[in-house]
Amino acid sequence: YERQGGQLRHHAGEEAALRDVVADQVRRLGETHAEIERLEAAVREQGDHLGRTYAEIERLNTLIRTMEESRAWRLHQWLQRTRRPD
Repeated sequence: YERQGGQLRHHAGEEAALRDVVADQVRRLGETHAEIERLEAAVREQGDHLGRTYAEIERLNTLIRTMEESRAWRLHQWLQRTRRPD
């Protein structure tokens, strides 16, 4: 609107252009929110996967410790130390 000669004049073209800008920004904001949600889901998935990986590493380390404590392992190590090089 513009005051001219005591009257307000409506600038329809400018108003339409501004509405288009606002509509575009709202659309882009929606796209940004959708991308943020997608990325947050990917981060959660990676975190879950990493947790499972660490659990598997711990399981394997426990298995190795159990194996190293066995008599068979100690015998194997003794044989390796006492074996003559070829």
